[in-house]
Amino acid sequence: MGWKQLSYRNYLKPLTYSLLALSSVLVASVLIAEQDPTPEEGIGEPESVFEDGFESGSFDQWSNSEGGPSVVWDPDHIDVTVAVADQVPVRLTLLIRTDLPATNLELTPSLQGIVTVNPTSLPAVGAGTEVTVDLTLTATALEEFGGTLKVRQAEGPPRTFARPLPITIVGSEGSSLPPDPDPDINSATLEGIDSNGDGVRDDVEIFIATNWESRNDQEALMQYARALAQTYSPESYASAHTSISRARSCFLGLRNLLDLDDADIFIATSMNAWGDIKTIRQEMLSTLERTEAYLAYNSSLSGKRIASRADSVEDCEFVVEGDGQ
Repeated sequence: MGWKQLSYRNYLKPLTYSLLALSSVLVASVLIAEQDPTPEEGIGEPESVFEDGFESGSFDQWSNSEGGPSVVWDPDHIDVTVAVADQVPVRLTLLIRTDLPATNLELTPSLQGIVTVNPTSLPAVGAGTEVTVDLTLTATALEEFGGTLKVRQAEGPPRTFARPLPITIVGSEGSSLPPDPDPDINSATLEGIDSNGDGVRDDVEIFIATNWESRNDQEALMQYARALAQTYSPESYASAHTSISRARSCFLGLRNLLDLDDADIFIATSMNAWGDIKTIRQEMLSTLERTEAYLAYNSSLSGKRIASRADSVEDCEFVVEGDGQ
């Protein structure tokens, strides 16, 4: 019996040590798994690319602590066809979900000289802010141009916010105008169809391009149409009046650049300009719902003091060419 007991003890002793060591490893693994992951210090430079090949990183890298995007582009990509030597304006909205420091809007080298950005920098902004960014797209050849627009920290260590906005431009021959929209689909909503994302309904853009030859006039009336679109929603009433006033000032200010010594001709030209503005308003308010939305906007101005604005091309949101013609 004594010999057997000793043998069992000698056999169980190493087995016990092995079990204790294994249990220690398991306990340590559980404790490590239960620990909160150490948060990264800020958002670093992207280390990978999305499947579309654009520089970015994991989705989490561009998200806030609640899992949603911290900075969002609307639209989330740009893919347009542009006639060579033509220009296509595109208006973007940058939705700020978390507080941001001062930033710069930077294009990749492949788009520099082809795309212009306005503004190119932003001051520090708080969460819940919406920032409007205007792009002008051009094509210098019959080929495809691609790259991204980034929101980067202006000062301090390099830091990129949000997923870079993919931009693809295809140079083509002929017109950059969008196709004629389906009338029923175009009239089904207040906004209608804006296939190229320039902030103006396709039917209105085509109407402007085919009825005014001057690029300055076309750009000014497009600016006016974009401003009128803000009257469709009460959320944009605050900015709508300023935008409309600036657009009118721009279009009428173009007449001041003309060399019109004859007062009667100047008056007639100005009256024609007001007629052009009225025509675009009628095109923009082409359905009952759009007209009612505009009347609701007008009613919101009742009883408010509205300052007049001197007509000036300084209110134009584009580069005025030549002498204004």
